[in-house]
Amino acid sequence: MDFLLNIFFFVFGLWSFVFTLYLFLVTVGAYFFRRRSDPTKPPLKLAVVIPAYNEAREIEKVIQSIKDSYYPINKFRIIVLADNCTDRTAEVSRQAGAEVVERDDPLNPGKGQALDWLFTAKKDIFAEEEAIILIDADAVVDPYFLSQMSSSLSAEGVKIVQSFNGVSNPISSWRTSLSVIAFDLVNYIRLKGRNFLGGTAGPKGNGVGFSKEVVLKSGWPAKSIVEDLEFSLLLLDEGVKVQFNPLAKVYSEMAVFMSQAQAQRMRWEGGRWHLIRSECFVLLKKFICSGKWAYLEAWLDLLFPPLTIWLLLNFGLLILAFIASSFAVKIFLTALIVSGFYVLSGLILRRAPLHVWGHLFVAPVFILWKIPLYFKILFGKVGHKWERTQRKSEFHDSKK
Repeated sequence: MDFLLNIFFFVFGLWSFVFTLYLFLVTVGAYFFRRRSDPTKPPLKLAVVIPAYNEAREIEKVIQSIKDSYYPINKFRIIVLADNCTDRTAEVSRQAGAEVVERDDPLNPGKGQALDWLFTAKKDIFAEEEAIILIDADAVVDPYFLSQMSSSLSAEGVKIVQSFNGVSNPISSWRTSLSVIAFDLVNYIRLKGRNFLGGTAGPKGNGVGFSKEVVLKSGWPAKSIVEDLEFSLLLLDEGVKVQFNPLAKVYSEMAVFMSQAQAQRMRWEGGRWHLIRSECFVLLKKFICSGKWAYLEAWLDLLFPPLTIWLLLNFGLLILAFIASSFAVKIFLTALIVSGFYVLSGLILRRAPLHVWGHLFVAPVFILWKIPLYFKILFGKVGHKWERTQRKSEFHDSKK
């Protein structure tokens, strides 16, 4: 029995040690990160592309936020990709001052599919641009967003830049406040740390900029419901690493109500789990064959569990190790301490407001809410088809 317990704690202790070390290095790296940019170069000519599916209610906000940018008006175009829309998205976009490209292919839906069509079948519309920026239809951009993206894309050797993705409705509910914390960790600490360690920083799909030749060369090959994560792995094969610029900021609406949040989380985590199953051993094989650190770093990032699962597993293992008087107690305790350092670093480096700090006390409720979701993802049937998240304004109307 003691032998089996030792094997058990050795296996899980090794797992916890490896990922605790990775999390620690990423967090420390975030403090020493330096963005790559060249503000001395003239502003690039940009095409700002907004993929949209039935976004007539929201599209005007993102268009206006881009038009309000502190960037030469003759140096950017706004192009709305109206994909299989059955509402007034195209009409509202034109009235707001954007160009519109419409795609009608209901048998082949999805953001990745729409972008691939745009960058292959319609590539001629980008003849005069030097870079392409992608913005989600439910987002708004910081006034300095375009200038920061241009500066980074002008830096030598930089082909893709990921901005910081934040939350546009942080005080709508306790869920959105906790989403601020999650975004500060995943979209800020992790990206800074990964870049510092020599890894890639995405792309995240929203607020990402490309040198034109990157996407027009091969289109958008990623088609899964987590096409941004899939694309980041494909880019590694080309030797292309995404650079993070935390001063370029874009903000998106997070789910307020439970039904919204559940659909959104199931799509994100379900798609990620599907990608883990398909790419886990492929990435490891590529690292072993090539010896490239970027593959191992991407493998560690892909396999690092959601923070909820990570905390629950290490806490549970700590209790078991303590009861069994195992050598692994220190390993699991260290994992929890490093996790606290990670969370606090996100709040400190992002200068989180007091109300966000206050919502840390309801984090256990959030964790309990997510547990059955992960069981559904692991043991249930999660579709691999993209589904649009219902917006807050639509949710209110549906209740009338």
